[in-house]
Amino acid sequence: MALVVGLGDMLGGYDRYIYCDLFDSNADRIRAGGPFLNPESPLMGYSKEMSYVIWNCLVAYITPNRYIFILITTLFVYSLLFFSLRDIFMKYPISILIFMGLWFFFTFTYLRQVMAASCAWLSYQYVIKKKFVPFLILWFIAYKFHNSAIIFFVFYFLPERKWKKSTIVTVLILSFLIGASGLPMSVYHLYDDALDIQRASSYADDYPGIRVDYVLEVLVMIYLIFSRYDEIPKDRKNLIYLNASLMFCIILLIFLHSSNAGRQSWYYMLGIIYTLSFLSSKRGKLDNYMKMVYMLVTVLYLRIIFDWGILLSPYKSFLTNGHRTNDPIYYKYEYDNGYDADKFYRPAIDIYIP
Repeated sequence: MALVVGLGDMLGGYDRYIYCDLFDSNADRIRAGGPFLNPESPLMGYSKEMSYVIWNCLVAYITPNRYIFILITTLFVYSLLFFSLRDIFMKYPISILIFMGLWFFFTFTYLRQVMAASCAWLSYQYVIKKKFVPFLILWFIAYKFHNSAIIFFVFYFLPERKWKKSTIVTVLILSFLIGASGLPMSVYHLYDDALDIQRASSYADDYPGIRVDYVLEVLVMIYLIFSRYDEIPKDRKNLIYLNASLMFCIILLIFLHSSNAGRQSWYYMLGIIYTLSFLSSKRGKLDNYMKMVYMLVTVLYLRIIFDWGILLSPYKSFLTNGHRTNDPIYYKYEYDNGYDADKFYRPAIDIYIP
């Protein structure tokens, strides 16, 4: 999966062009003898997210090539995911399909937030083990990759409790009413110190109406969890993942008017992946419950395929020159035509020693 994503030729939308333009510009400054952290670099526009800035600068000493930057970054993300998901994948093979349906395609884009979420997922083990310091370190790194990870800090302090269904339904209804009111959209403007103003404004970008897809997703997830709720053990591990699943649903409902803020639920998505995988495999057979989960992840997978369209398909890797025919993102956002003629006109590996 890492190679499919990492070798992709600017797939996933304009985000890759933006991040690659920043990387190339910063790499040129470093290789021209500039400082590690250059205040004149456009990359310093992300100065509140120093994990991402430092990562860019470190990779710039290895390569000046945007494609290798994306490949190295993707391998880093999937290395973190390997440690977060390894045990779940091995114990519950259906979790691989749930991951593919829920999150795989987002790793093609949204680079900083994917890096942040991957760090956050790695911290789940420390929440389970009640090790606050390792959790805090990973949370802070995630927060400095993407400031939206501030919403994940409360995870460590959620009560270790299996809530009554009636309590959960009440909280979800309240979350829906709050989200439908639009109140959370105005709250974003209070986060200028934690999030940069441009980011706060993008999260506060109203969706015309409510996100019906968020509501449907929550209804389906809660139905699947409630269907076998009594089978979820009350040990700390399962309750931690259950808490994350519920937080995932709550966040989706609270931000019903946002075009972008649903991505904040990603930090809690690992709970959904684990809980649905556990419940699907509980009885060790292909029953109606497992079939429903298969159907759900298939719909989610195909939804992205069709909704994103040209952003993903046809697939092309950077191992061949040129660009995809009729790619509107390329024509609008390509900033360096040199890459079109020769993907490696900027060296793939060129270790820079000041």
